Amino acid sequence: MNALRKLKIWQKVLLAILLTNVLLMATMIVSMRWFYDREFLNYVKTTRLSFLGLYSKQLREHFYDPELGWQQTKLEQRPNPKLQRKNNPRTKGQRFAKHQSKGKKWPKKLPENLEDFFLLAQDWRKLRLALTDASDDLVSGDGEITESPVKIEIPYRDQIIGYLYFRPIKEPLDEEFAEQQARALYLISLLALIVVSIISILLAQNLLEPIRLLKAGTKSLTQGEFKKRINVASQDELGQLAADFNTLAETLEEAEQSRRRWVADISHELRTPVAILRAEIEALQDGIRSFDKNTAESLSNEINYLNTLINDLYTLSLSDAGSLSYDKKSFNITELLESILHRFEDRFSQNGIAVETNLTRNITVFGDTQRIAQLLSNILENSLRYTNDPGKIIVSCKRYQQDVVIQVEDSAPGVDPAAISKLFDRLYRVDESRNRKYGGAGLGLAICKNIVAAHNGSICADPSELGGLKIRISLPVAPDEHE
Repeated sequence: MNALRKLKIWQKVLLAILLTNVLLMATMIVSMRWFYDREFLNYVKTTRLSFLGLYSKQLREHFYDPELGWQQTKLEQRPNPKLQRKNNPRTKGQRFAKHQSKGKKWPKKLPENLEDFFLLAQDWRKLRLALTDASDDLVSGDGEITESPVKIEIPYRDQIIGYLYFRPIKEPLDEEFAEQQARALYLISLLALIVVSIISILLAQNLLEPIRLLKAGTKSLTQGEFKKRINVASQDELGQLAADFNTLAETLEEAEQSRRRWVADISHELRTPVAILRAEIEALQDGIRSFDKNTAESLSNEINYLNTLINDLYTLSLSDAGSLSYDKKSFNITELLESILHRFEDRFSQNGIAVETNLTRNITVFGDTQRIAQLLSNILENSLRYTNDPGKIIVSCKRYQQDVVIQVEDSAPGVDPAAISKLFDRLYRVDESRNRKYGGAGLGLAICKNIVAAHNGSICADPSELGGLKIRISLPVAPDEHE
C-alpha cells in the first residue's frame, strides 16, 4: 500500500489499465478453454448422434432380453425374418457405411460379449461408452463417464430400457489442434496486452498533461504570479478544473489589484488631511497665521474628516470580518424613512432640492434599526451632495410580494454607465481628480452594500429618468408579515 502511494498519477493509471486488461484476458482464456471443451462434446454429440442411434439398436437387438434384461453375451438368433434382415451382415454394412472411419470398416461378425462390443465401438469411432439399465445402474462400459450429461435413451416398446453414455476420445490430432488454438490465443493475448500498454501509456500521458499544467499554475499562484492562465481544450473534468483555476487566478489578480488600490487610496485619503493639518500648525508656529475662528474651523473640519474616515474604515473592516454586530428586530421601516427624511428636510431646502415621496404605510422588516438608518442616511447624503441646484429627489417605499423596495432617484448630474458598476467599490469616486469639495472618501456605498447583504437583501444603481442616479434597495419583510 505504501508503494502504491509513492507512485505518480500516470503510473497508477497505467497500472490500473494493465491490471484490468490482464484480468480480462485471463478470464477470456479460461472461458474460451471451458467453452471449447463444452462445445467439443456438443460437436461430438451432433456428429455421432446418428451412429449412436444405430449402435443402440444393435445393443438392444443382440444383448437385451425382454424377460431377463440386459445380458453380457449375445443372445441366440430368433426366428424372426424382420430381425434376420436387421442382422444381415450386408444390410448392417450398408447402414454403417456412412459412419466408417478412414481405413476401418464395421465387421460383419459382431463380438459375442458386451464388453468386446463396446471395445469395437470405442476403437471404430473413438468414443468411450457406458451402458446403464432403466434404473441407471451400470451394465457395461466405462463407469466413470456415467457422470457425463451426454447420453441417449434406448427405447423398446414405448418404454426406456437403458441409457447409452458417451464421451469422445481425443486423438493426437485433436490434442494438437487444441494446443494450436491455445498458443494462438496466448499470442493474441500477448499482442493485445502490448497494444493496450502502448495505448495506456499515451492515454496516461494525455491525462497527465493538464495535471502538469495545473501543478505549474498552482506553483505560480503560490509565488504571487496571478496572471498565470492554463489553456486546456478538453471538455472533461480536467478541462473544467482548468477553467476553475483560471477563474481563481482572475479573482486573485483582481483582489491583488484591489488591495494595491486600497493601500494607495487609503494612503492618499490619510495624507491629504494630515498634510493640511501640518501646514496649518506650521503656519501657526511660524507666526505666519494667527489663531482665529477661521483657523480653528479649518482644523476642526480636517479632524472631523479624519474621524469619519477612520470610523468608516473600522466599520467596513468589521463588516468584512463578520464581526459587525446587528441587533435585529421587527420595526416599521416606513416610519424610520420618514424620520430620516425629516432630518434632511432643511438641508435639501437650503440646497434648492425638492423632495417628492411615495411611501406605503406600515411595512415591517426584520433588521437592525441603527444599521438600516445608517444605510438610508448614506444614500440620501450622496443625493444631497451630488445633485445640482435646482434639483429634485424622488423617494419611494413599496412592498412587492415578500420584499420591501426602497428607491431614491435624483436629478442631474448623472453617472457614466461604465462607472455605475464600480460605485459600490471601496474608495471609488466618480471624480477622478479626487476633489474633496463634497467630502467623503468613497466608503459610504461600500458600507451600504455590506449592510444590505447582512440583511439578506440587494442593492443596485441605475441611471435615473430624472437625469441623475437611481439607487434601488430590496429587503425582505418581517416573517410575521408574510402573506
